[in-house]
Amino acid sequence: MFKLVKLLVMVCCFVAISGLNLAVSFAQNPNFNQVLYWDNYSFSIKEDGDKLIIKPKNLAIVNRKEVHDIVGYTVNDVQIADLNDDGYPEVLVYLTNDGSGSYGNLIGYSSNNGKSMSQIALSPIEDMKALAKYYRGHDYMQVKGNVFTRTFPLYLEDDINANPTGGICEIQYKLVDGEACRILKPVKYTIYNIVDEKVMK
Repeated sequence: MFKLVKLLVMVCCFVAISGLNLAVSFAQNPNFNQVLYWDNYSFSIKEDGDKLIIKPKNLAIVNRKEVHDIVGYTVNDVQIADLNDDGYPEVLVYLTNDGSGSYGNLIGYSSNNGKSMSQIALSPIEDMKALAKYYRGHDYMQVKGNVFTRTFPLYLEDDINANPTGGICEIQYKLVDGEACRILKPVKYTIYNIVDEKVMK
């Protein structure tokens, strides 16, 4: 009888601790919800399940809510900056793929003279032939000053996921006007901490 009671107590304790851990896990991973400000403008960025919702406020003409499907991605961070020096903000939402490669993605909007906003396109790394074959994700995106950058490790052919040996690459981008939208176009890249000199040869 004593052993049975002891077993029941242990089971109850395990269930209670598991529930506590689950609650802590949910508390540490809430859906992303933040508001960015620039002069009189504000931009609400909210992750709602598999949807990303961006809602501007105080734009002169259009304050339409933009909704994006982000299945398989998690919002990491957001920034607001003036990337093209026109006095109006760009809103940048950084996402990471949920897979082991942690591939980065960007959803961005550029303000059209404070009247409306249009989506920004990020030039894919696949278009940069010198870098594409060394790229396996693990991106880190940020704005330094008013320059958008993307940083990631470089992988040589035999590297495993946990041990890239090609160094660290940082790409700097410039926001330019395209035919259909504004584009973050790469203008410069730098490689740091090269472990294996075969990289880029």
